[in-house]
Amino acid sequence: LDIGANDGTHSYPFAASGYKCVAFEPQPSCGDFISRTVKANGFDVTLVRGVVGESEGELNFYVSDSSWFSSLSREHVEQFEEARAIAVQCY
Repeated sequence: LDIGANDGTHSYPFAASGYKCVAFEPQPSCGDFISRTVKANGFDVTLVRGVVGESEGELNFYVSDSSWFSSLSREHVEQFEEARAIAVQCY
């Protein structure tokens, strides 16, 4: 499991070694990158476009221009960049 996968860099070495991986990533740009990388390399990675948390449901995820600062916490993101809220599924 790669929770908060960002660009998926922790999943790829395991997938390249033959392991089945599940990557949880709510940011559209990062999820799109993971999908392209998985397809190009034939990796066995399942992408779940959402977050992992205490309870299931929809919540706000705060996206920044730099994917490294995005977070469930608006205050965290706004320490570095402007935060934009997107609705994501929590599993």
